[in-house]
Amino acid sequence: MRYIEKKSKKSGVMFYFTVILLIFSILFVVFESKARPVMIANLKIYVKTYASFILNDVVSDEISNSDLEYNDLVSIKRDDSGNALSIHLNSADINKFKATINNTAIKSLSQLQEKKFDANIGNLTGIDYMIGRGPKIYYPVEVSGFSESEVFSSFEEAGINQTLHKINLKLDLTVYASIPGYQTSCVVSSVFCIAETLIVGSTPSIFKS
Repeated sequence: MRYIEKKSKKSGVMFYFTVILLIFSILFVVFESKARPVMIANLKIYVKTYASFILNDVVSDEISNSDLEYNDLVSIKRDDSGNALSIHLNSADINKFKATINNTAIKSLSQLQEKKFDANIGNLTGIDYMIGRGPKIYYPVEVSGFSESEVFSSFEEAGINQTLHKINLKLDLTVYASIPGYQTSCVVSSVFCIAETLIVGSTPSIFKS
């Protein structure tokens, strides 16, 4: 009888333990279903915001400190009157500059990794009333990515028979970010003017050398 009684108590404890474990599992699944889209959305906003600031600062500094000038990037063919007939882009120097900028952009991501992502516990519930409430949880952020760039020309009227020729760099930085249990990605794009000059005469044709 004692053996049966002990076995019965043990079975009862196991039953209650299983029920409690099941309840916690259900609560975790519900919480996770509410928290995941909120965490991923907030993480994407966080990464995109900081990556944009860092990218613009770092690349702008790189362009400002570069020794390249307009005449290093293009050569202009003129007629006897000095009017521009065509513009040849110097692909070798442009590609070298693009490679430098791409490397600089990727290295700048280390600044983002030094920061910490935070989220209010209330935000994770998905309940409007709880947004911004409760203590914050801080997460280390792991970041990686790659950069793609494109150089293109643009022309703007700058007065009678004058055209402002700009050489622009479009930079697309793809960022992958993760915190424990969550990951996301985003693309940050910026356009920078890397050189410009005033051309007298009609707008010339553009050629890549």
